[in-house]
Amino acid sequence: MKTLKTLLFAAIVIFTASCGNCDCMPPPEPLDSANTQILLVQVDYTTNTLVSGKTLYFESFAPNFTVAADYKSPGDFGYIKLFYSEINEMIFYGDIIWMGCGGIHFPTEWTPAVNFSGVPTDDLRFPQNGFDTIYNNENQEFGFPEEGFNAAWCQAQSLQIVRNYLQANPEEKVKVYFYMPSVGVGDPADWKWIFILRKTNENQPQTCEYENPLTDLAWLAEIYDNLSVGNSQFTSISQVNYSGGVGFFVNYGMALDDCGIFYDCAGNKVCHTCMMENTCNNLNIDWQNSITLWQGGDFCDILNGQSIAQASFLINQFFQQQALTTRPANELFTDEQKIEEFVAWLNGFDCITNAETVCVSCVYTNPPKSEISITYTHFGQTSTYIVDILMTDIPQFAGVHTE
Repeated sequence: MKTLKTLLFAAIVIFTASCGNCDCMPPPEPLDSANTQILLVQVDYTTNTLVSGKTLYFESFAPNFTVAADYKSPGDFGYIKLFYSEINEMIFYGDIIWMGCGGIHFPTEWTPAVNFSGVPTDDLRFPQNGFDTIYNNENQEFGFPEEGFNAAWCQAQSLQIVRNYLQANPEEKVKVYFYMPSVGVGDPADWKWIFILRKTNENQPQTCEYENPLTDLAWLAEIYDNLSVGNSQFTSISQVNYSGGVGFFVNYGMALDDCGIFYDCAGNKVCHTCMMENTCNNLNIDWQNSITLWQGGDFCDILNGQSIAQASFLINQFFQQQALTTRPANELFTDEQKIEEFVAWLNGFDCITNAETVCVSCVYTNPPKSEISITYTHFGQTSTYIVDILMTDIPQFAGVHTE
């Protein structure tokens, strides 16, 4: 049996093939302000004629484009839902019915093919890197009939809007889904090829560059300024890697019904988590290696709710502020003095019974570590831990352990 790749190669060789064109009404004007645009084009399986198209617009942006499938096998009534994984947005939802015929629930209001203009030439264009077929969540490939694919793509690529997408994103593979709303004793007249293409706003930044995101990213700085005023307990801002690159999770706490919002680097909302709803599950977010940039409340608020390790960012903030303190030019600021000031700062909190230096630069790592003993009250119980401080030019939290 020939593979899809073989068929595509044969079609590319026959580059002078002629395709039918439609020189009709122009499509609706695109929303150029949208950061991401997804185009879906339906081609009838039995007649190889264009059926309709639909453009979806999203404010979110991600450098990659992966389509994930939520598939329910049609014992009687099944369905297929397709998602743009990196931004967690649905792009297709259709029924699959055994001994019947389902319909498309999303997108709605498809534009008839007659409303799209065709290209004025008969050349044949393929995506540079070919096509991606779509799989279900059981990692089984949906049926791809050998016959008809080339003729179907021939029709799709004859639309000017498809050529625009190919030109805007030449290295990206075109996604292909063969939609069969009727299975069992299904009617092929119901089946459709669906080609899925993407383009992004050319002004959308592809990288996330900053030294301090809380000050260098204007949108995040505004959120930080608003959260840090008043009662900010249980709120936080974290930097997290996910499938779309670098993102930022803002826990709004009681300010937003205990909800958190995940933003991309440009400040676009990607998903949210609340007590009863989580829309972030499909984004491969690396929560385990997240970096806390800021957390509301003081040192004792965090100790009462969590642990010393969770307050590590406050410890690091202390040393960073210490490094910015103006001192006489001829004054030598030793490691002993740095730790002495740190211990004095700890002893200023009501929840800490005692903080004292165990040793300075006594753990012979590179750089060496210092050890500080902290005794504090946590949920009514008194505990003592040793905090390790890495003695770099600006000291930083390195871990915590028991005596």
